[in-house]
Amino acid sequence: MSQTLAEPIARLIEEFGKLPGIGPKTAQRLLTQLSNPVQKPKRRLHLHQAWSTADQCIEYLKAIDDVVDASVAGSLRRWEETIGVIDIVASAKDPATVVEKFQQFPLVLSSQLDGPNACVAHFADGAQVWLTVVSPEEFGITLFVKTGSQSHIEKIKDYAERKKVGFARLPRTEEQLYKRLGMAYIPPELREGTDEIALGRNGALPKLVTMKDLRGVLHVHTDFSDGVNTLVRDPERAAEMGKAGRTRVLEHFAWPAIARQTADLYRSLAAGSAPG
Repeated sequence: MSQTLAEPIARLIEEFGKLPGIGPKTAQRLLTQLSNPVQKPKRRLHLHQAWSTADQCIEYLKAIDDVVDASVAGSLRRWEETIGVIDIVASAKDPATVVEKFQQFPLVLSSQLDGPNACVAHFADGAQVWLTVVSPEEFGITLFVKTGSQSHIEKIKDYAERKKVGFARLPRTEEQLYKRLGMAYIPPELREGTDEIALGRNGALPKLVTMKDLRGVLHVHTDFSDGVNTLVRDPERAAEMGKAGRTRVLEHFAWPAIARQTADLYRSLAAGSAPG
């Protein structure tokens, strides 16, 4: 980590450790985790590839007897489009043993320890995974810090200090942390240090789009371009495409209207004019 970036992080964690209930030991552990240089991956992963590798890691970790919980953290948990390092946080009574067993994961090509309770593992698909294992009591606060973003953490710390919010006991979950601060739970996707804290205090956080919100097929190919299926000349094939779409989403998959509009468009283009 560059000196320019390391100094602000050190000051941030030092101030974070002054909050009641956090303490210098936890703060120093977080500082060590965030300050130690991790070799940059050769390439950034697309979101879907990073999630595929992360899901396999989480599944493997949860199969270890001593593991209490495990979660993706970092930029992947915030759903950034491309991922450099896949951060994962786990909790166990014996963190060092979990780290040792994770290094034996068959998909890991090589790995190196990053302190007694963490390691960096390199995978065959080019993914780089940074695993941190802590006690169950520290899981919530570690997941919060490792998820970021740095700007969000700084603003949360400042808000806690201004409001004199105490942490006599560490929050076991992020939900408890935000509740203790008097605000709604802020999803990781919104933790970018903009206006999410004010929105969380006022109960005005935007609702995130989920798969349940999708009401139509967003992208299909037909033989009008580079697809193999037709809408107009083969009603049976169109029906098959419609049925496939309805297994995913239903309400706005109006094939007759789509076929008419598409046919009108291509007839207009063939005639040399664009539809109005």
